[in-house]
Amino acid sequence: MYKFNLFGRSGAEADASAAESRQQDRMKRIDEQKKLTGLNERLSECLQERHKLESANAQLCQELEDRDERSRAAYDSLKATYEKELEKVRRELEELRDTNEALHTQNDNLKDSNKRLDLDVFCQIACISRYK
Repeated sequence: MYKFNLFGRSGAEADASAAESRQQDRMKRIDEQKKLTGLNERLSECLQERHKLESANAQLCQELEDRDERSRAAYDSLKATYEKELEKVRRELEELRDTNEALHTQNDNLKDSNKRLDLDVFCQIACISRYK
């Protein structure tokens, strides 16, 4: 004789139904574990890729710093060279200004002397002309 439960099923049917339910729950857990394993693997791959990218980024940053340092060194060297050259040209320009000023002064003095001599000659010619 079969016993019936509250749902109108026999004990064997209830046992089969419970076993099927346990099997479905087990399959769900296995499926969830597979999904979690897949997600863990993806996370691991993502973390490895992140580490690889961070390492590459650090290397690129170092290369940029090295290039900046070399550029600064080259700029400073070039700047020093041009500053020396510019200072030399400035000194030469100052010397040329001094020479030019001295020549102008000398020219002005010569013009004054020439005017005095012209006046002296004129006066002497005038004096000689008077006595003739």
